[in-house]
Amino acid sequence: MLLKKSLTCQKGITLVELLIAITLLGLIAAAGTAIDFTSRMALIRGTKRVDVRGKASFAMEHMVRHIRFANEISPTSGTATTINLWIDDNNTPGNRADDNRLTYRFSGSNILFSDTGNSITNEVIADEVTGRFNINNNPSNVKISITVTSPPESVSLETTVSLWCKGNT
Repeated sequence: MLLKKSLTCQKGITLVELLIAITLLGLIAAAGTAIDFTSRMALIRGTKRVDVRGKASFAMEHMVRHIRFANEISPTSGTATTINLWIDDNNTPGNRADDNRLTYRFSGSNILFSDTGNSITNEVIADEVTGRFNINNNPSNVKISITVTSPPESVSLETTVSLWCKGNT
């Protein structure tokens, strides 16, 4: 009887209880790791998305700022990968010779900017970019469409610019 009592009164955990506890802790650790990994990937995707949107916005604003003040745009209609702008610096309309010529063009996966008046040649204003310029038949409006891609993110922007020098406000 004494031996039976001493075996049943022992305090401690069994091997089965220990294995169950280790299994439960492993499952909790695996779930925590999965949540942490998912959160980090979402942060990386969000950062990439913000970067791509920033590139697209910068390129679009750069072009809009110059197109808005252009006296003349070539081509005057259709779709093009290059757009030339003439900005009148000397207030002599119709005389391209004394105007600054600005050029935006899609080259490979870049948008390049050139300014003859300020000796800027092929400055990259956006990389990893695809797109086109859509010029309306109305030469006082220019429609621009660009898509900026940085896998796996892609952002498309489109705007119509009214030329101020043509009497638009």
